Amino acid sequence: MCHLYHPEWIGDIMRVLIISSHYTPEPVIGAIRPSKLAAFLHARGHEVVILSKSGPWEISDGDGPEVLRTPWIRLPVFRYEDGSLKRNDLPIPTAAEQAAGNFKQRLRRLLADWSHEIFSIPDPEGGWIPFGYRAGKKAIEDSGIEVIFATGPSFSSHIIAARLARRFGVSWVADYRDLWTTGEYYMFGRMRKRIDGWIEQRVLANVACVTAIGQGLTNSLSENFPVVSHMVRNGTDEVVLAPLANRRPLSSARLNLLYVGNNFYGGRRTPKLLFRAAREMQLSPIDVKFHFLGSDPSAVDFMAREEGVLDLVEVHPSVGHMESLEWQSRADGLLLLLWDDPRERDTISGKLFEYAAVRRSIILLGYADGEAAQIVHEHRLGWCVSEPEGSTALLSDLLAKKASASLLDDLPKAYGLSREVQHQKLENILVESANNVMKNYNK
Repeated sequence: MCHLYHPEWIGDIMRVLIISSHYTPEPVIGAIRPSKLAAFLHARGHEVVILSKSGPWEISDGDGPEVLRTPWIRLPVFRYEDGSLKRNDLPIPTAAEQAAGNFKQRLRRLLADWSHEIFSIPDPEGGWIPFGYRAGKKAIEDSGIEVIFATGPSFSSHIIAARLARRFGVSWVADYRDLWTTGEYYMFGRMRKRIDGWIEQRVLANVACVTAIGQGLTNSLSENFPVVSHMVRNGTDEVVLAPLANRRPLSSARLNLLYVGNNFYGGRRTPKLLFRAAREMQLSPIDVKFHFLGSDPSAVDFMAREEGVLDLVEVHPSVGHMESLEWQSRADGLLLLLWDDPRERDTISGKLFEYAAVRRSIILLGYADGEAAQIVHEHRLGWCVSEPEGSTALLSDLLAKKASASLLDDLPKAYGLSREVQHQKLENILVESANNVMKNYNK
C-alpha cells in the first residue's frame, strides 16, 4: 500500500533529495552535475540531502549538504564495494590479447558479456538499488523530503527515486545526462531492450517531469514517453587558473594534447584521425605528445599501436576533479571524442563544458554537424575535425603557432554557457514540482 507522506510545506525553500550513483570526489564526469547542483541549492538556502554509493575515494567533511553513502554490489560481478564480500570477477582481456585471438580470453570475454546482459539490470550499478532505497526511505522519514531529483546514468538512481516516490507520494524529477533505452549507445540485444524498455516505462509512470542536457535528448524523451520534458544543459563553472607563465606544460614536446576520461564506446569514439595524421606527418615525441588522463591503458595502447604512434602517447592515472582541471590548464588542446555518425548529433558531453571553463582550445573529433559542434563553433571554443585532411591541417596549424613547448594563450571566457543559469532553471522546476504535489495534497 502506498503510504502518502507530506511534511508541512515551507514555501519556496525545499527539502530535496538528490539521488546519483556518482558524486564528488569520485573522479568521473558524471559526478559533476549532481555535485554542483547540490552546492547551488544548499547556497540558496534549500535543505539538501545527497544519496550516493560508497567508493575508495577520500570523503572530506565540510559545511556543505549532507551526503549519505551506502555500500553496493557491482553487477554481474558480485563485488561488495566496502570489501566485505569475496571477489568473484572474471579477468578482462587486454586489447592486445583480443587482437591476438587468444581462445581462452575470447571465451572469458564472451562469458563476461553474456553475464553482463543477463544480470546487469538496469546496469552494473543495479546492486546499489536495495541499499539506496533503504537509505532514501530513512532520509525521507528523518528529513521530511519534499521533492526528489534523480540523475543518470546510472539509471539505478531513477529506479530508486520512482520506488521512493510511490512509497511516500513525493514528487520526483528524472534527469538524463544520456538516454537509457532509446539512445544509440544502448549496448544490449533486442530481448534485453524489451525488458529495459518496460522498466523505463514503469519508472517514468509517476514522474513529475524529466530534464535532459540537450535538445535532442529532450525531444527523444517526449516522443517515446508520456512525460513533460525540459532541456537543462550542463554549464561552465568559474575556474581560477594559475597565470599562464606559471603553468608547466604537460611534457617537453612542442604540442601537448590531452584527453580526459575513458569513454571510447568500443572504438566508436577514437583519436585515430589525429594519430594517423601525426604518423603521416612523421612527427616525433619532440613535436607532439597525446596525453590520456584516467583512460584504460590497454584501450589506448591498442589504438596507438594500430596507428603506429605508440611513442607519441602517454597514459596517466585518474586524479580528482580539481587536479584534473589543473592538468587541462597545462595542455595546448583538449580532445573531445565523438562517434562520427549522424546518430551522435544530439550528444553533448559534460566534458565539453568542463573544457570550456578551463579556456584551453577544444579539438572535437567526430561528428561535426551536431549540437556539440554547434556549441564549439558558436562560442569559438576550438576546432571540429571529421576528415583526415582536417586533422593534418590542424596539427600543422598548431605546430606553426608554437616555436617551443611554451603554452598557447588561453581563450577568452565563454559567455552564455554559465552553469548558474542552468541551475536556476532546475531550481524552478524542482520548486514547481514540489508545489504541485502540495497543491494536490491540500485539495
